[in-house]
Amino acid sequence: FCPKVFRSHIWNLMNKHLHQHPLIPDISQQNLTSDIIRKQAVLEMYTFCKENSLVRVWSYMWREWYSKDRWVLWARSAFNTLSILKTTMFVEGHWKVLKRDFLYKFFRPRLDLLVYILLEKLIPHQQCKFEQQLSGREMLD
Repeated sequence: FCPKVFRSHIWNLMNKHLHQHPLIPDISQQNLTSDIIRKQAVLEMYTFCKENSLVRVWSYMWREWYSKDRWVLWARSAFNTLSILKTTMFVEGHWKVLKRDFLYKFFRPRLDLLVYILLEKLIPHQQCKFEQQLSGREMLD
């Protein structure tokens, strides 16, 4: 009941809505409340479905995903705290990049070397990537 041309866009919207949280600022550096995040997500999905005449898709999305009782089952913003599982995944991903890109020559680096690499290599690299994303030169993953 959902044409293939719209599936990836709907998936991307849901993925965006899944990862929004009051403790994580949006692109304009604002921390939105849980209620505002939910209202904006519902409005965004509803508007997309309405503009593309996807009445049945909206009916399904509301019933199974965006109604208040279903929202709490999948949206991170439904809770005031961040899930430790998801947070652990972020930290593990960060360390994987650190080891692969900056510590590949060292099996067990000394603490002073690790601090030096963090301060002199990793942080400037992350700042550069952030500035590129803000200027639109690099897309978010």
